Amino acid sequence: MIERISISIDEETRKKLEVLKKGNKNVSDICRKLIDIGFELQRFNFDLETIKLWLGFLADGCVTLDTDHWRIILSEVDKDGDEFFWDKMAKVAFAHAVRYELKGLDTIYKILNYLSKANWFKMKIEDEGVYTLVFDDEPTKKFVAFFIEKVFEKQKLFYELDDCVYKVIIIDKSHKRINRKRAQPIIK
Repeated sequence: MIERISISIDEETRKKLEVLKKGNKNVSDICRKLIDIGFELQRFNFDLETIKLWLGFLADGCVTLDTDHWRIILSEVDKDGDEFFWDKMAKVAFAHAVRYELKGLDTIYKILNYLSKANWFKMKIEDEGVYTLVFDDEPTKKFVAFFIEKVFEKQKLFYELDDCVYKVIIIDKSHKRINRKRAQPIIK
C-alpha cells in the first residue's frame, strides 16, 4: 500500500532539501531514506547529538575499540608503570584540551559529557557541578582520571577530584552551587 502525505517546511528546511536533492534524487526517495534513518535512531534510542559526536570522533581520527580490547590494553599499561607512557599521555591530553576548547568544550560538564558519549565511563550528575564517573575497572579509572586532570589543567579549570574504588567524583569548583544539597544524618 502506498500512502501520499504532504508536509509544510520552513525556508531553512527547504534549503536543506535542495542540497539533498542534488544528483536528481526525488523528494519521495529522500523522505523514505530519512524515515528509515530516524526509525533506526529511535529503535536504538540514540539522539542526534550523540550521533554527531560519534561521527566527529571518526572524522577526527579516533578508533572504535571493543571494551575488552580497551581493558586489556589499559591493564598492561597499568602493570608496567612506565613514566614514558604517562609523559606522552600528558602531552596527548594537553593537545586534546586545546582541540576541545576550539570545539567549544570549555567547561567541566561539556568535557565530561563529551567523554561519556565515547563510552569512557558512565556519568551521573549528583548535583549542580558535581559528577560521579563510574568505571568498570581500576586501570581504566586511572587512565581516564589522569587524562581528565591534564585536560582540566591545560584549560585552567578549577575542580576537585575524589578518587574512589571504581568511581571518581569531580566537583566543579568554578561552578556556583546555590542549591547545594546537604547530607542528612542517618537516624538510628
